This record gives sequence, C-alpha cells and structure tokens, in this order.
Amino acid sequence: MKGRYPYWRRQWASLMPICLAIIILALFIGWNSSAFFTLRNLQNLFMKAASAQIMAFGMTMLAIAGRLDLSGAAVMGLSLLLGLYGSSFFQLPAWLTILIILGLGALMGGLTGFFVAKIRMPSLLTTMAILQIFRGLFLRINEGTSYTEMGISFRWLGNGYIGGLVPVSFLLVLVLMVVFQFLLRKTVWGYHIRAIGEDDQVAKAAGIPVDRYVWKLFVYAGILYGLAAVVLAGRIGVVDSSLANGQEWTVLPGIVLGGCSLYGGKGSFLGSYLGILLLCMLDNGCNLMNVSSYWTQLIQGLIIFAAVFMDTLPKYWKERGAEE
Repeated sequence: MKGRYPYWRRQWASLMPICLAIIILALFIGWNSSAFFTLRNLQNLFMKAASAQIMAFGMTMLAIAGRLDLSGAAVMGLSLLLGLYGSSFFQLPAWLTILIILGLGALMGGLTGFFVAKIRMPSLLTTMAILQIFRGLFLRINEGTSYTEMGISFRWLGNGYIGGLVPVSFLLVLVLMVVFQFLLRKTVWGYHIRAIGEDDQVAKAAGIPVDRYVWKLFVYAGILYGLAAVVLAGRIGVVDSSLANGQEWTVLPGIVLGGCSLYGGKGSFLGSYLGILLLCMLDNGCNLMNVSSYWTQLIQGLIIFAAVFMDTLPKYWKERGAEE
C-alpha cells in the first residue's frame, strides 16, 4: 500500500504545470469572452479535441517506446476514405464500416511497423515518407471531391450526445485514456514499452521481444488513427482533401506538452490528453477573442518551443556532467 503513493505524487507533480496552465488559460479566456464557459462552446471544444486526443494516444505509446510516428493523419485520411467508398459500394451497415476503417488503420500501421521494427529503418524519416505516400494516395483517390454519404449512426461517435448534454466523443476519449493509463502503469505490457523506450538494447538483453512489441505498437496506433478518423468525420460530416491535413503537427507538440519525451521511456496518456486539450483551448480562445491567426501561431510556437526545451534540458545537463 505504501509503495503506491510515491508514483502518484510524481505523476501529479509532473502534470501540475500543465494543469495550472489549463486553469489559468481557461480563466483568462473566460474573463475576456463570456462565450467560453457556455455549454455549447464547451461541448464544441471537447468534441473538436477528441479526434486529436485519440490520435495522440497512438503516438504516445510509440513515443514512450522511443519511436516517433508522423504518419497518423495520413493513415486517418486514407483508411477513412477507403472504408467509406467500400461501404458505399457494398451498402454496408455503419458498425461494419467502422470495423473496416479500424482494420485498414491496423493494416497501414502494421506496414509502417514492419519497416521500422523489422527492417530497422529510422522511425522519424520512415513515417515522414509514409505520410507523403498515404497522403498522395488519398488525394489521388479523392480527386478534390467531397464525400458526405455518412448516415446518422456512423456519425454518432463524432456528433452524438448522451442525455443531450455530454458528447459521446468526450466519453470515448475518457474511457480510452483511463484504460491505456492503467495498462501503462499496472501491466507487464506497460513496463515493457517503457523499458524499450529507455534502452531497447538493454530490454532485448533482458528477454523482451523488442521488434515484436514495436510492430504491435504500430498496429495498435493504426487502429487508434482509424478511430480518430471516424470521430473526426462524424463531427464535421464531410471527407475532403483537407481532412486531418497537418494534424500531426498539433498532436506531436501536444504529447510533448503532456510530458512525453522525444527520447523515449517517459510519458503518460493522461498527460497527452491534457496537452492536446491545452492547445485546442488556446485555439478556441483565440477565435473567441478575435485574435489574429498570426498571433495564434506565434503563441502556439512559443509554447511548443518551451515544452521541447524543457524536455531536452535534463538530457543536456546529464551529458554535460558526464563530459566533465
């Protein structure tokens, strides 16, 4: 019993800065815009954040294992488009369409994982190349058209409500966050991916099947990307060439803000949830206060730079101390 408390103290201590930042930002926006704390705006905020947060969970598990994945948004677009086209052609029900999209996401994630885990290609450059390939295929298949043939049942995950008040996507994200956080901290699976992120050679020497774990993580991430695509399409009701375009550049900084290290071995799903929420709240607040998009980008850039700097600083001092 006693051994549990140090972990929770460390966990909350590491998340305290971002929690304070969210509270202060919310109070500041609420002070300057009476629309911020309205029910409708809060619903929109959490619904908009949901897709990015689900995508962030996939990137988080890979980042903890020391692998960076930039292909998530492209997997979202291509798996969604192929799944919807197939559903339309064969007149499939919504639940089966969603399963097909998740399966396509898993297939694309497994393909990427094969090159990273089995061929040993560097994850950053490999996923950047996969991003371009999948995005190019998406644009070629889409050909600039807008797909809107989505039924009410398909869109429920993205724009549905429980009791007319609580967004379904908000509850879905909370459930996923709690489940993955539990798996990360209370299971062998979580221990192994943290060990791989800290030093995969030591993990391999300890008998952990590193390659198999990394490949499976890419598969799991692909499933989450597919789910994120379903939620996003359900919310906006249209699939076009701009779907999720560039979303990886919001999600990656978001998970770093939430405590994920770019060097692996460190991070949490709760932190990633909060990191994405902070960036979405900032964007929402700037829109409500009519702040120029130029200033919004500048502020986001400064926050992201500060997060990366704070992530890098301990490694810098450690290496400098070793040299001396």
